[in-house]
Amino acid sequence: MKLSRPETLILSTLVILLLGLLLPAIMGATAASQNTSCRFKLKELTMAANAYQSAYKRFPPSCHTRKNPAAAGEKATTNIDGYSFLVDLLPHMDAEDLWKQINVVAPLDADNDSTAKDSMNLPDVVLLQPMAQFRCPNSRTGQFADPEAKAWKLQAITNYKAVCASTRTAYETGSREVADPASLDIYGVGKMSISSDGATYVGSRTTLPSIADGVTNTFLLTETEEQTYSRWIVGQECGLYTMTDDTAFQAADPAKGLSYISPAGYTANRYGSESTIPKEKRKTNLTRDYEANPYPWGEAGFRSARYTGDGKTEGVKLGPGSAHDKIVNHAYVGGAVSSISKKIDMAAYFFTTTRANGDPAPDLDSID
Repeated sequence: MKLSRPETLILSTLVILLLGLLLPAIMGATAASQNTSCRFKLKELTMAANAYQSAYKRFPPSCHTRKNPAAAGEKATTNIDGYSFLVDLLPHMDAEDLWKQINVVAPLDADNDSTAKDSMNLPDVVLLQPMAQFRCPNSRTGQFADPEAKAWKLQAITNYKAVCASTRTAYETGSREVADPASLDIYGVGKMSISSDGATYVGSRTTLPSIADGVTNTFLLTETEEQTYSRWIVGQECGLYTMTDDTAFQAADPAKGLSYISPAGYTANRYGSESTIPKEKRKTNLTRDYEANPYPWGEAGFRSARYTGDGKTEGVKLGPGSAHDKIVNHAYVGGAVSSISKKIDMAAYFFTTTRANGDPAPDLDSID
């Protein structure tokens, strides 16, 4: 039966109306499914980290380090351009064959980063390998750091990272050794175990008993939303810090039982209305405007010497974030995964970043 023009218009209008009603529900269901998949991947990574811990009695460092031989009369330095924790997890994720292609004993330097097409060392081969387990299905980023690079220079990325420290200064200070401790500030004396207050960090050897705040109250991993980072094999690019540095912090004071720096105006276990910090100063990197206020890196940098594809400049590194609406998924050391509100109270977020601040587990769902 052939419809008249008015009938066709009416039918078209009804179809459009139905689509308008159904599309939000379909999109909502898709977003929920992607969020569930993201949480599952984070849990899988955390379980692999726990399997690594069972095998080696410590959690993998976010970035492997090695000591450089000391010259006569000089102090040995630490090379921080090592492989990422994700490389360590491969044998515990049914990817042992891929892991065997990586010479994890060799440093991640120019010898393992050839730029000639006919001279591809093993790490370069691995860099070409996108890993679905290392990327959120809802991520807006592509599979490679530089999608316009020549085929043999494509370098696969991850948007899951290790939570290494609470602040940039804590991260960078704790991830290098300095000859003059007096040149540092309240964030530490160049000792990784003091300054980098997360469960895993550059060069860490964190054991399960050393996580004094408990595995259910300490972040291990989170997701991020980046355009060019992070190559999953490169340790320098696979860790982050959680807090902004424009908030005042109080120094660590072992005599008072304060093992680490903490937000000034907070004492342990005090949140929300009890804070003396004005609301506009309570900031995490979850709600950071990265275009107006990029995630900064100091001279320690954590920028790899390796190139993104055809020598293109490296983009801005971002902190914790996601393409999910209003939340960012985080995994705890013990394996649980939570969807953390981007409006979380700064102190709750800080205390859940640290591994030994002496605070009980906050109820993150009720602190907003």
